[in-house]
Amino acid sequence: MLQVFEFPHLQHVAAKYPSNTDWRKLCVKLNQIPGTTFTLLNALPHYHFESEEVPYTYFSPLQDLCGDKLSHHVLDLTLRNIYEDENVNKNLTQKWYAKKAMRYVTHTVLKTEWKQFFDQPPEKQHLEDGAILFARWCQPLVKLETSDIKQKLNAIADAVKDELILLHGDEHPAAIRICNYDDERCIPSLSLDQSKQTLHSMNRVLYSKLAFSGNTQDYYNTGNSMINQVLESKCGIPITLSILYQSIARRLGVALKPVNFPGHFLLVFDMSRHDGYSHQQQIYIDPFHKGKQRTADECQELTNTRIAGDSAHFRTCTAKDVYLRMTNNLIRSAPQNNDNQVLMALELCVEINPSDADALIMLARFYIHMEINLEEILQRLTHIRFTNNPLRASLVSFLMSKAQEMNDRLTEQDRNREKKRRENNPEIIYSCGLVMRHKRYNYHCVIYGWDSVCEMSDSWQQQMRVHSLQDKNEQPFYNVYVEDGSSRYAAQENLQYPTSPVVITHPDVGKCFEEFNEHYYVMNEAWQKKYPDDNNATRENYENHYGRLDC
Repeated sequence: MLQVFEFPHLQHVAAKYPSNTDWRKLCVKLNQIPGTTFTLLNALPHYHFESEEVPYTYFSPLQDLCGDKLSHHVLDLTLRNIYEDENVNKNLTQKWYAKKAMRYVTHTVLKTEWKQFFDQPPEKQHLEDGAILFARWCQPLVKLETSDIKQKLNAIADAVKDELILLHGDEHPAAIRICNYDDERCIPSLSLDQSKQTLHSMNRVLYSKLAFSGNTQDYYNTGNSMINQVLESKCGIPITLSILYQSIARRLGVALKPVNFPGHFLLVFDMSRHDGYSHQQQIYIDPFHKGKQRTADECQELTNTRIAGDSAHFRTCTAKDVYLRMTNNLIRSAPQNNDNQVLMALELCVEINPSDADALIMLARFYIHMEINLEEILQRLTHIRFTNNPLRASLVSFLMSKAQEMNDRLTEQDRNREKKRRENNPEIIYSCGLVMRHKRYNYHCVIYGWDSVCEMSDSWQQQMRVHSLQDKNEQPFYNVYVEDGSSRYAAQENLQYPTSPVVITHPDVGKCFEEFNEHYYVMNEAWQKKYPDDNNATRENYENHYGRLDC
């Protein structure tokens, strides 16, 4: 039984509960969470293993387990203890489902936090807070504490204060030490000259001393969009560096606003707030280029399109606009085969802006592509079915029909799951669980499925030049998890045994395999239902090639 209060890091959560809390009743509930979680995770493989993702309805019992903060912490701890187990090659299936459960639980909690964030007045919607929510949403397995991010931002602000004292003395208003940067009453009011001095000191600290920079070498890396990774690597893209820059400036008393400039996110310092300056004398700040200050005309060099100085592109935007742009960045920059990144970004886009019918349609298409959450998307599409846009109405009608058809087909498949017997497919040489090497591309992989002939479409076969193979498409093809994280479909003639088997660090290995025994991967019970002969065949294949095993 889990003794909750043996964990010191839970004490600060418990301390916030009301004095009249029924601790006996609550502790009984908390102690039931690990057992309930293990039961759910162990049952999942037996009724889900065909689709690429786990439908969210399968995890819905966990929603009841994280109704309060202490329960959520215990559930979080339970799931982390499973997938962070030091024995990385054992219990792979349970770890795989625990990670999927963690994403579901994290997103469930964050949906409430996003709503609370946008329910605040616009002036209270600090960009850093939403950026932290964004990073937690997109990295559900990372233990990311809001307080840690804020402490790093506070430390940078303090370093700027030291720089201001060095350059302008300790009487500069922005140099005054503040205990609570979240208390707006503590933020100083600066003159125009003091604001410019503060921005100058910020640039010296951020770019000269701390060496922050725009990531020109790996611009489309997902980490550039995560504030925790930007603070760690000191590299980012315009939008995250702008959030970082604006958050530091706010702590020092300089009010900067976000500008959704096309192709290159900017900040604006509105000089019209100071006497003697007009709206046309705004200064645009480019944190990606070391805080360079630009006029509206100078911003033209950042885009190939000529934009008028009074264009809407130069206007400040809302916090919601910022995060929608961040989600779109993730969708556009997602590496090939990284469906999870696109999925999380689309779901967040719909969560941030639920009235966006186009985003909902994109999410529906993606769910259909991944064959998940079909009943949920049918319910959502119903609300935008009738519209004044005939093309959209036609598309929604088509998607609903497609989702219903697929849902019925998957239900029928569940009733009549096909078993692939080796005795009926004598041309199959290799088997599920064998670690192989591709002859042409030299990657290592593990086999997790096979077909007696190529089952891909004619267009795929033409694109992959299957006709140039010796046995063309009339030979077995194997589904393989590749060490680079991709999943591929390889011809039998292109596979061979490696010098020795290696661990395949693919995120979905646990979906099919229970363990890697240092020789080959052992299928879990659910995957054995589809390939009932392959565990034995894999051991036999291994021993025929590498030699007899002792056990």
